[in-house]
Amino acid sequence: MARPRQVSNSQILEATRRVALAAEGRITLEQVALRLGVTAPALLRRFGSRELLLSEALKPESIPEFLATLPDGPRAGAPLASQLEALLAAYWSFLSEMLPRLLALRELGLSCANERGEMLGKFIKRLSRWVDLGLQRGVIREFKSEPVAFAMLGALLSRAVVSHLINRSTSARSQQLFVKELAAFFAAALGASGGGTISNQRAKRTKRGKR
Repeated sequence: MARPRQVSNSQILEATRRVALAAEGRITLEQVALRLGVTAPALLRRFGSRELLLSEALKPESIPEFLATLPDGPRAGAPLASQLEALLAAYWSFLSEMLPRLLALRELGLSCANERGEMLGKFIKRLSRWVDLGLQRGVIREFKSEPVAFAMLGALLSRAVVSHLINRSTSARSQQLFVKELAAFFAAALGASGGGTISNQRAKRTKRGKR
């Protein structure tokens, strides 16, 4: 008699995630077990219940890893648009992956309000700090940091939500272009245009005034 296949918890969670996202809320343990080559009772013994397995597979990270790799604020003397592009691209990559998981939890009738609220709170806090440091370093104009942070996050979230709801598959090139144009918009609104910092623009205006 063949021995039961051994699978790790991470393999089970990944398989559950893939099945749940493809099934759009109609998922059974048998579907996950079939994908892994194990039995549904084996999954129950490992995680206790279908609900716990789905929650573990789909819930957002309490502290998203990508936040730890982002710079605290913009650098003086470097193009603001390119710095914003890198910042927004990191947020977009995480949100575009996480949003379908959150919506799947909602469709399955599983709550993740606390995790979702904690995650978004960390996003706003980090973006606000980025803007505040930009103000201190003279890289951007005088703006209240929280409204700017909400505007940035809102633009990314709305794109991700609409794309998911209309089942629109966007290419990597289209996503990159969207983030690039969004970064250019915010760079212009915050005081930098054409890739220059405010200090560079002031210097150019002063130089022109002396001619």
